[in-house]
This record gives sequence, C-alpha cells and structure tokens, in this order.
Amino acid sequence: MEIPKGTVSKITRKLESLNLISKEQLPDNKKEILFSITPLGYELFEVHKELHEHIEKNVIHFLNQYHSNELDFLTRVLEDLLKQSLFQLEE
Repeated sequence: MEIPKGTVSKITRKLESLNLISKEQLPDNKKEILFSITPLGYELFEVHKELHEHIEKNVIHFLNQYHSNELDFLTRVLEDLLKQSLFQLEE
C-alpha cells in the first residue's frame, strides 16, 4: 500500500490508545506484531459499516431521480474531466 512504516506505527499507536485494537508480540518472532480488534473496535467497525450502507442507500435514492441517459452523460463528462488537466499552462 506504500504507506511509510512510521505512519503505520503512529496510526496503530493511536488505535491502541483508543482501545480499538490490541497488539501482541509473537513469542518466536520479536520482529512481527499481531494486531487484534477489540470489542470496542468491532463495535466501531459495525457503526462505520452501517454509516456506509446508509450513505449508499441515499446515493442510490438520489440518483434514481435521473434517467439512465442523463447519468450516462454525467459519467462521460466526469471521465473526460479526469483525463483533462485544468491546470495546463497556456502555450
């Protein structure tokens, strides 16, 4: 995922301090650490998952007010916009 080790360490320390994960040193391997989700971490995970489901439902409800040809056009515009740099210097 190309995330620096220091960033991962900082995030895991924060999650551990919030009691969302726990860590355990493997007895036969001092280099690797086993992370586990705590009951509180699992509860937060479930709330987060429900939030995503709610947002997805609302997005679908919102998009249903448009016809498929309108959504096709919007998709094409957004794809073209992603391909085009809007910060090009004038030549």
